[in-house]
Amino acid sequence: MVEIKTMKKVILGFFSILVFLLICSGLVYLFFPITHFAWIKPGVTQADLPKGLSGQVVFENINLLPLANEQVIKGQTLVVAEQRVTNAIDSIVDTYRINGKGLYLLPGLTDMHVHLFGVENDLLLYLANGVTQIRVLGQESREVMRWRDQIRDAKRPGPVMKVFWPMIESNNRGFAFGEYFASEGGKVYVSSEQELREIVSDAKEKGSDGIKVHGVKEKSVLMSAMKFAVDNELLVETHVPEQLTFCKDRMRCWQEFLEINTHSVAHLEEIVKVVNWDNGLSNQEVQQVAKDIAERKIQITSTVAFINNISTQIQGLEEELNSSPQVKYLHPQVFDGFWRPGHNDYQKLNLKTLLPYNEAHKRLIRAMQEAGVKLLAGSDASVPISFPGSSLLEELETMVDYGLTPLEALQTATINPAAYYKSAETFSPFRPGAQANFVLLRANPLLDIKNIRQIEGVMVNGRWFSRSDLEQMLRNIENHNRDLKQTLTIFKLLLTVLMAGLVLLSGYWLSKRVF
Repeated sequence: MVEIKTMKKVILGFFSILVFLLICSGLVYLFFPITHFAWIKPGVTQADLPKGLSGQVVFENINLLPLANEQVIKGQTLVVAEQRVTNAIDSIVDTYRINGKGLYLLPGLTDMHVHLFGVENDLLLYLANGVTQIRVLGQESREVMRWRDQIRDAKRPGPVMKVFWPMIESNNRGFAFGEYFASEGGKVYVSSEQELREIVSDAKEKGSDGIKVHGVKEKSVLMSAMKFAVDNELLVETHVPEQLTFCKDRMRCWQEFLEINTHSVAHLEEIVKVVNWDNGLSNQEVQQVAKDIAERKIQITSTVAFINNISTQIQGLEEELNSSPQVKYLHPQVFDGFWRPGHNDYQKLNLKTLLPYNEAHKRLIRAMQEAGVKLLAGSDASVPISFPGSSLLEELETMVDYGLTPLEALQTATINPAAYYKSAETFSPFRPGAQANFVLLRANPLLDIKNIRQIEGVMVNGRWFSRSDLEQMLRNIENHNRDLKQTLTIFKLLLTVLMAGLVLLSGYWLSKRVF
């Protein structure tokens, strides 16, 4: 009898521990974004998505916008077959014809700074907003590389992807193990040069297109990472080392930054930090900074709309989210993890401090454009409140608000990314042999940048998605997110009930043991 009672207690204790661990795992998954935000979040079933048209497509009587200048080439015929622009129509194969009268065809847009946070549906949001290429910058699961390859091989709809993996840190902040585990190695902390060398070599072996150097303190770490990346034929996207930001002697720090000889910087904000915006910048200093960057051919990713929107989050985040038509397309776990009020860190910033910070962005981006800097349009998508896809359109509109012309803004998302990927000399989107990535608009964006939102259809890798196809994608995402919210609500309720039950069971068990 004693042995049976002992066995019951052991079983009960084991069961209690198991249930406790399961509940804790569920709570971490739901409520602790540092460890779950990079995990893969499956989207709409591929079988439910529109397939588009991948045969021979002919645009007739179309207005072409090459975007090298303000020229509009009117009334043209453009033929696409086997993912590329071709010289003539093949009369043997089936042909889909698009009447282009009154419509405008331009190169597909590129967003040079995005985060997916493991959300599969976001790939569709980019297409629905005319974005046919994205650069994914670190902190992701390796699964995104599989998505990249499937898109390249026409096995799933989505934008052409360049994946910069992993994101390298050296400041030892944050929950290092949790971040490494959640991202399958997509965010790593290095403590030695040898470790850094191995990480970069591993990135090359696993198929990365480049690496991102993020939170590093010393410039020596960044310079070593750049050297190892060159050795492995990888591109590098950088943040500025922390030792060179907000310096009292800002001109010394600026010169030290230039000596690093970086090729590309992830945010205009990084430049603002180096020149120490809080002390004020004279017009002469602004022009000199822009000139220095232009002379060294450093390419700067913009993310100015993201900075501008921080003030919106400080002043009225809840109102903004309630009124935005894009919220229904945002993955519920991303929204709950770090977008919603109470979980959004940008709400805590000081508006008075932010205003001159934002003003520095306005002045610098205008000066850089005038100096000939190759600006790259980037939205920092999926970071609050940069909605995947539509935030790039907002980025272009913000650039125009800050003084760029519509043509100059559009070039930051088309011609300049082509230059970044070493195809500047041959960049001509409508030449025979060119990869067929296009956006079809109902109005000319050179006359009004807001016309970039009047999308009639998108072609990526030669596959045509009509307006109805894109609308179906959006409906599918909305329905998927609605169903997922209901599932998560039930899951949270069950976890709460289980936790309460475990507490009661443990209390009962302890009372029997004690009394």
